[in-house]
Amino acid sequence: MSDPVTIQPGPLANEGLDYAELKERGTGLIQDWSGDIWTDYNESDPGVTILEQLCYALTELSYRAEFPLEDLLVDPETGVIDPHRQALFPPVEIFDVAPVTEKDYRKLILDQEPALANVWLEPIPAGECGGVNGLYRIWLYLAQWPTRPREADETKGGDQRHHHPRRKVFEWVFSLYTALRDLCEDVADIRFLNPVNTLLRAEVVIAADASVDDIMAEILFRTGLLLAPEPRRHSLYEALKAGLTPAEILTGPLLQQGLVNDDELQPRRTEIPVRDIVRTIVEIPAVKVVNGVEVRVGSRRPCGPEDTIHVPDGAILTLETQSEYTVRIAKKGVPCRADPNRVNARLYRLWAAQRRRYDLEAEYAEALAFPSGEYRDVRPYYSIQNQFPNVYGINSFGLPKDAEPRRKGHAKQLKGYLLAFEQLMANFFAQLANARRLYSVDFERLATYFYQYLDDSVPNVEPLLKKDHRTGPGYHRGLPHLVHSQDPAIARRNRFLDLLLALYAEELSGARSAGDPCDTGTTGNAGRRLLRAKQRLLSNLVASLAFRGTGFDYLARPYRGNIAGMLIKSRIQLGLPPYEGHPGDGWEDGDEADDEELVDEAPPADESFGDTSGHCPDGALYVVEHVLLRYAEWRVGGEGEEDPEDVEAKYSDDPEHHHDHHFDYSMTLSAVVYPGRDTRHWHDFVDRTIEVVRRNAPADVMVEFVPLGHRQLAKFEWLYRRWRRCLRAYARHLGPRRRPGSRHRLWHLRRASRRLRHFLAEHRVVIRRDQLMGYR
Repeated sequence: MSDPVTIQPGPLANEGLDYAELKERGTGLIQDWSGDIWTDYNESDPGVTILEQLCYALTELSYRAEFPLEDLLVDPETGVIDPHRQALFPPVEIFDVAPVTEKDYRKLILDQEPALANVWLEPIPAGECGGVNGLYRIWLYLAQWPTRPREADETKGGDQRHHHPRRKVFEWVFSLYTALRDLCEDVADIRFLNPVNTLLRAEVVIAADASVDDIMAEILFRTGLLLAPEPRRHSLYEALKAGLTPAEILTGPLLQQGLVNDDELQPRRTEIPVRDIVRTIVEIPAVKVVNGVEVRVGSRRPCGPEDTIHVPDGAILTLETQSEYTVRIAKKGVPCRADPNRVNARLYRLWAAQRRRYDLEAEYAEALAFPSGEYRDVRPYYSIQNQFPNVYGINSFGLPKDAEPRRKGHAKQLKGYLLAFEQLMANFFAQLANARRLYSVDFERLATYFYQYLDDSVPNVEPLLKKDHRTGPGYHRGLPHLVHSQDPAIARRNRFLDLLLALYAEELSGARSAGDPCDTGTTGNAGRRLLRAKQRLLSNLVASLAFRGTGFDYLARPYRGNIAGMLIKSRIQLGLPPYEGHPGDGWEDGDEADDEELVDEAPPADESFGDTSGHCPDGALYVVEHVLLRYAEWRVGGEGEEDPEDVEAKYSDDPEHHHDHHFDYSMTLSAVVYPGRDTRHWHDFVDRTIEVVRRNAPADVMVEFVPLGHRQLAKFEWLYRRWRRCLRAYARHLGPRRRPGSRHRLWHLRRASRRLRHFLAEHRVVIRRDQLMGYR
């Protein structure tokens, strides 16, 4: 039953709704301003009547302004709120970020690949990778299911087994990681953990009222989970019931199959004390005593209670549960025999509950739904003249036909006097109706003051409105001109966008291009550039925040959005489009068709690039992650076989074959800067780029800067494009087993990496430490 609606006797919280308060204040102002001229403030006085009507109209304005915000933001055409237009992003979008930590990646991979029971992401020591940090090894553990009992109900838990070949799982995990990998980091190795059969022996005494079958299944389940841990998933409603807020729940990547707590993701164990297994069994409520515990891994000798199990390299221990049970259970000193069918059925249900998945997408849509509003047309204005008594002759009834001209003149004078108030009131309603435009990322509309005509709202007003003539604008042309002439649209739009950015603790100031580096105001051309930059940032806010620390996906085809995440905001701050201008943007499908048949191409001579200034952009910014150039150091030849690249280097004076000293592959990137065709502000744009890039780059990444002219840019794009093509061709050929042709592709990748590395090392500039500290 809904609560009854009542009228509160106390004062209104919003004084704009209190008619008596408004009238009292208005009367006081009139008394102060009129002095001794006006002495009659009774209700019969025409001035008081006008005051009353105006106060009543003000209460209507306050009433409409107090409509729920979602009602004011509803699009009248669609009847719903467009969250992206209003820069009000749903929780599942604005809280969602690309994986950053090792646990983030584990959660995402487990969520996306049902065939996996667990996954571990481990950093590879630099000593194993030629001194390169930032490389990871991914360990994959495929789910092992007990035999499905005949009596298992498919509707309860269901059969969630997946029989994907390792090749498919490898490709999916590899592509998922590369699509969301951290900047200056990469996966160097993906391996599958090989299950090693493990046998448990123990003598267990249980309570007299306990079920032997249930205890046996519980022992096998908990021990198997200890040896081969698998994280348990939770529903969104469980997290909300536990008191967590959406901001606390939606941390890291957005999960679709179930929430995973961090404590469920323990490091991969290479040693397991047998005492841990004893403790796990003892923690079962009905277990009283545990004796004679032994664990045998494969064909090794059994380990006793005081021993530690050493997990073989690249293996994971899986408990044997299908053979004759070696765990002996007794009640009150009497041995009890478990029923294998019942134990297996109970064990299957335990594993099904452990591996249960949830439809979080449906739960997100229900529990975290975006607010829906009810469209209210707050624009229409009802003239106060319609509420005046008929004797005034200004409402819709007008004056009698036989009214004297003098009286008609008085009525027109009063109507004209009231028009100033009515135009303001009508404009206020128009302003309220356009609230959704003011708080939006609308690229087209700059106006921040709105108006509406009085033709249809004020009775008999046409004779009082000046018509448009050649000699000058009338009402319909003069009103827009008057409103817009008083509207500092660019400055006000910038302030409205500042408010929207502040909702997400973001700001953007001084967005400027190389053409006018010193103009940072909020009006004129600088204000328009700043306004455009803020609109671009708000339109791409989710991507700029969620993927700020990610690198580009070298497995995917080049497209506009396939760039390092930090470039989005950096390019916007520099007055550049968020995605355009990337060397890969112009690649055609035909260019990618040559991945399988890479042909060695020598870079054109510098003179062949010619004067390309007519085709160069107004400015450009690219980043090259050094960790992806590490292939330049890899040997291609097999054991006892000399690398053909090294053989060529012995007889070549080409500097690209020489080793570039002090080229750091670890957590370092090169920012390639092209200031544009206008060279007058070249240094200003480079300095500005250094500041912007340093502020947007992750704190653990070192940035080297490579400023280029238009000819150098053309050569860089050729080298970069060739390198990305070779990198993709080689990466797509990787797998759990070496495939034919990988050596050939690695040779091309190594050559392309060396050429690009040498170009970057040759053109980079040294930034003083005090400059970097100032930018940070």
